[in-house]
Parts: sequence; structure tokens; C-alpha cells
Amino acid sequence: MVTGLLSALFLKERLARRQYLGGAIACFGVLVLLTQGNLPQIWSQGINLGDGLMLAAVLCWAIYALLVKQLSQRYSGLALTFYAAVSGCLQLLVVATWERWWQQLGGLSGAALVALAYMGIAASGVGYLLFNLSVERIGPTRTTSVVYGGVPIFVAILAGLFFQEAITPTMGLSMGLIGLGVQFVLRSP
Repeated sequence: MVTGLLSALFLKERLARRQYLGGAIACFGVLVLLTQGNLPQIWSQGINLGDGLMLAAVLCWAIYALLVKQLSQRYSGLALTFYAAVSGCLQLLVVATWERWWQQLGGLSGAALVALAYMGIAASGVGYLLFNLSVERIGPTRTTSVVYGGVPIFVAILAGLFFQEAITPTMGLSMGLIGLGVQFVLRSP
């Protein structure tokens, strides 16, 4: 929803009422999931540091999606992914220097190295490439709706599969609301 609002504001992307409605329904579904159906809990507890950081992350990601859309007019999705990865690695290298990363490399197991390679190549590299290509082709609002609308649904399903966590009726309601909201955003007029 944040990406859609920023796209309308800065990129002059035209959003239909149904897209705003879909974003609101999906956000309501996420709130149902987060509060386990006890919505007044949000007002009684307020926003803590973790919530504030998550909201900041949402804003940062929305800005990233808008930048990708603008830059995709000049660069390919592959080039954008490459530049973002190099920039991120250089920034992390500076921060990791304080922790003397070169001394910690020797203590990594083979499994840890494989996990790092997977995270770097598949989860980050391929994931960012597909996200950037999607933003280039269908726009930031539709891309983030699918990607981040689907996250709570997939997390609940995977938690059930791998950790035998039960999908409660409240979770089912939440997943239905999120799915319905995403459908409103994606449906063609």
C-alpha cells in the first residue's frame, strides 16, 4: 500500500479505487494476522522500537521499488541488480571491517559457506533480479503487492509444513483477506 501511494504521488501512476481498496483489505488482513484477531491490541500497546523499524523498512523498500522503476528506463534489470549488489557489498565490507571479518573466515564450516553462497546467489542475487525485472515490466505497485502480499501467506504455510504450526481460523481469515486484497490490486479494469 505504501508503494502504491508513493507511486501515485511521485511517479504519477494512476491507481483505481479498487487498487486502494485492495491495499486496505490486504493491510487489514496483515493486522488481523499480527494481532491474532485482537485488533484493539494495536492501540493499547502502541508502536515499539521493533514496529518502528519495520515501518521504516517498509518505507525504504517502497522507495527502492520506485527508484528501480525510474532507473529501469535507463538500465536493464540485470545491470541494476549488479550495481545494487556491488554497492551493498562495499557498504557491508566497511561495516564488517570493524568486526575483523578476515579473522572469522577460517572458522566457517563447509555448511556455513554453502549457506552463504546460497543466500548470496539464489536468495539475494536471483531474488533481486526477478524483483527488478518485475518492477520494470509491471510496475512497483503490482510487484510489491504480489511479493509482499504473499509473504504472510507463505510464512504461515511453511510454518505449518516445517514446524507443524497449526493454521488457526484467524490465520485462515487473515490469509483470505490478504489474498483478496492482492486480487483487487492485480485485477485488470
